[in-house]
Amino acid sequence: MDPKMSEAYVNLGILLLDKQESAAAVAPLRKAVDLLPSQSHPRYLLAVALDRSGDHAGAAEAFEALLHLDPSDATAINYLGWAALRGGKPAEAEGRFRRAMEVQPKEPGASKGLAESLDAQKKTEAAAAYRDYLGIMPNDSEARARLVHLLLEQNQSDAALAELDRLDAGKPPALESLKLRADVQVAGKKWDDSIATLQQALALAPNDAQLHGGLGRIFLQKRDFAAAEKELRTALRLDRENLAYWKDLSSTFFLGGNYPAALSTLDEIAKMEQPGAGVWFVRAICYDKLNQPKPALEAYQKFLALDQDKNPDQVWQARERSKVLQRMLERKR
Repeated sequence: MDPKMSEAYVNLGILLLDKQESAAAVAPLRKAVDLLPSQSHPRYLLAVALDRSGDHAGAAEAFEALLHLDPSDATAINYLGWAALRGGKPAEAEGRFRRAMEVQPKEPGASKGLAESLDAQKKTEAAAAYRDYLGIMPNDSEARARLVHLLLEQNQSDAALAELDRLDAGKPPALESLKLRADVQVAGKKWDDSIATLQQALALAPNDAQLHGGLGRIFLQKRDFAAAEKELRTALRLDRENLAYWKDLSSTFFLGGNYPAALSTLDEIAKMEQPGAGVWFVRAICYDKLNQPKPALEAYQKFLALDQDKNPDQVWQARERSKVLQRMLERKR
């Protein structure tokens, strides 16, 4: 066979790839592979043409065949790693990327792929893998943000803050970065720092209900009930159906001793979900504090019926108060 014939098919395939006519390049490159079965380059070009034309399964098959000829082809290994990861096979992807990094230890695609495949398997070493990748590609803000989330999940708030500082270095922090920083600070119980961060975020997004709700919850933690009420009311004005904000507001009133407001807020919550044992216990205390023995006794009894001795301290308190309230009501008859 004339060797120029096989070269012609290869050259035609390259020409069509250069012209972005990937689908048209497939046929001549298949012919080149048939004519040159022991050469890796035509198989590589065929895999590229198949991938660019949208035939990802065909491309993966071509790259697999290429690896039989050249087991150290990093491009083929990486492609198959990403294909496995996209196909929901992170363990297989991990193996591919580890092999790719043996071939090219500083290759960014393999390093990132290893981090993402470990992350998909929820392996703790994913954080270290993201750090290694960021050592190669320090400007990948998406990967650094993911590392922050992982460190936060592992209760490494100081390390997460250090990564956030790197993420925000040399530029004004973006809204999402500020939200993430506040989450990290809250996890580390750095209440004052988290308040400052959320206030900075609110300057960028004053109508963000989530920011107001989060700030309200932090003020509640600090027992600054007036500030908590203000932020939670703002959050509810922006997102009235948010149950979490209503519950935080009821806690704000209850812990602040505003029992009528706490009961009113619990009434609103009851429109959205069935009250559980804990809610009836809080209602009972509110009525008790307001010297309303009849509804207090009823609420304690509902708590006892629902709790079924799961919270022994509260059960004891409810039983003791019920005895006292029962005697009070009998004396009034």
